[in-house]
Amino acid sequence: MPLRSYFSPAGADIISRFPRFWAGESFEDLYDYYLDRVSVTQQPSKGISVLRVQAFEPAQAKAIAEVLLKLGETKVNEMNERAHGDAIGSAERDVDGAETILKNAQQALADFRNAEYLIDPGANAQSVLQTITTLSTALANTRAQIAQSSKNAPANPAASALETQSAAYSAGIEAERAKLAGSAAALASKLATYDRLILERTMAEKRLAAAISSLGSARQEARRQQIYIEEITEPNLPDKSTEPRRLRMIATFLVFSFALTAVGWLLVTGSKEHVSE
Repeated sequence: MPLRSYFSPAGADIISRFPRFWAGESFEDLYDYYLDRVSVTQQPSKGISVLRVQAFEPAQAKAIAEVLLKLGETKVNEMNERAHGDAIGSAERDVDGAETILKNAQQALADFRNAEYLIDPGANAQSVLQTITTLSTALANTRAQIAQSSKNAPANPAASALETQSAAYSAGIEAERAKLAGSAAALASKLATYDRLILERTMAEKRLAAAISSLGSARQEARRQQIYIEEITEPNLPDKSTEPRRLRMIATFLVFSFALTAVGWLLVTGSKEHVSE
């Protein structure tokens, strides 16, 4: 805005206009003069701020007030966007990071299953244990038959077949046990790796859920902390001047003149008395 021309009209007195006779015409001088003409009074208890602008023309004062309100609203919107971006941006980055960790955990689990040809080593281990239980039951029954045959008919030719069957059951049990533990290819080592991958995926899922919850909370908090400028009263065109205050200026001039006259009289009187002495 042309503030220099606003504050230095041709018909204004040299005391009130810009530049002041005791100051310069620099931008800093203009800013100091501007601060004397524009004031903001805040009422914290009510949340209301009162903007007052003084100019030599009513329309100029109203125009300055309108522009200041627009600039204030623009600045408030920028502050809201920045605060919203800072709060939401941090939460969104946390969500993105949690999603990446979960994807990596899922991929690691898929790679393990493809490499080991196993969907769930725990289910395979249960199947092996069930097989061992079945073979152990069959072995126990066969041994019982062998013991009974040896007691009742030692020369029974079926005893040889029972012994062969018992040995097969024992070998089968040992083979199934070897699948569970005893080597790097056993299910025990694979199950440990699988459990670790499942744990990592579970923790990643919980981390993602917490990040999403934090993002929702951040959005709600950002909405609650929005700042708005609401014009209670629009800038109005003054119909009465507030300056100059003529009576006050006349009274001030008279008092100041009287004070100077009194000081001069005292000095003159004092000098005469000094001479007469």
